[in-house]
Amino acid sequence: MATEATFTVSSDEFPPGSVFEQLPDVTTELERIIPARDIVVAYFWVRGTEVDDIEGAFTDHPTVVDI
Repeated sequence: MATEATFTVSSDEFPPGSVFEQLPDVTTELERIIPARDIVVAYFWVRGTEVDDIEGAFTDHPTVVDI
């Protein structure tokens, strides 16, 4: 059995949301969260900007290890 939930949160309630404050026209859609042994991997879609802008915004974020 599958369960699907849809909800909207502000950028301050979404952990990487502070990154997207730099890109105000961006919307994100969380696709899935995969728990691993020591980490949680979040897969999400980003719309409203170029890929290079997203990677640049994440580069200096203290909670991001790799993108």
